[in-house]
Amino acid sequence: MMKRPGYKEKISGFLSSLDMNILDLSLTQVGGAEKVLARHVVYDEKAQPTEKTRQWLWDEHESTGSTKALMMSGPVLWVLATGGCLVADEIGASMHPIMTLKTVETFLSKESNKNDAQLIFATHDTNLLTYAKLRRDQIYFVEKNDWESSELFSLSDFKYIGEKDGVPFSESERPDTDKEKRYIEGRYGAIPALGSFGDYMKQMVWQKEER
Repeated sequence: MMKRPGYKEKISGFLSSLDMNILDLSLTQVGGAEKVLARHVVYDEKAQPTEKTRQWLWDEHESTGSTKALMMSGPVLWVLATGGCLVADEIGASMHPIMTLKTVETFLSKESNKNDAQLIFATHDTNLLTYAKLRRDQIYFVEKNDWESSELFSLSDFKYIGEKDGVPFSESERPDTDKEKRYIEGRYGAIPALGSFGDYMKQMVWQKEER
């Protein structure tokens, strides 16, 4: 992607929008393999930026989160430009939750997603239930059934059934509901059924004493 005209600048701009403070990206050959170089500003003793810059191999000095953002930048920008569909597993892995939110919001905004590109992603980042402006029919939960295979169901499928003044009623989940809180409480299902970790550790200590 960086070799395509204009995309090196777009990728640098995308990373800058995620507050990564990278001035420029370039490619170099190291031992027959192509590597990415990142250029940063050099700061003085008072933490003020200078006119000096420093360049280094990305793999040697950038964090895992920065690397994830770099690897996402090419596919994200490409699908936004072509109007295609990007499928991402664990989109928030190794990235700060705000960086993940920013990436999702890029697809939700008509200003940045003029070609109606689609993002389908799996995540364990429950913050997105609160802060991403996702419709109920855009949120799906995945839960294991009795055969340990995965079943998907949408938040829009949930109905609250009750009775008011003797009249039965059925209503959908309100858009302004604290969905993250309700998910953690187990109201939507799709949460792990964990055993007692404390009891397990007691058993491990007992087994060690027996030996």
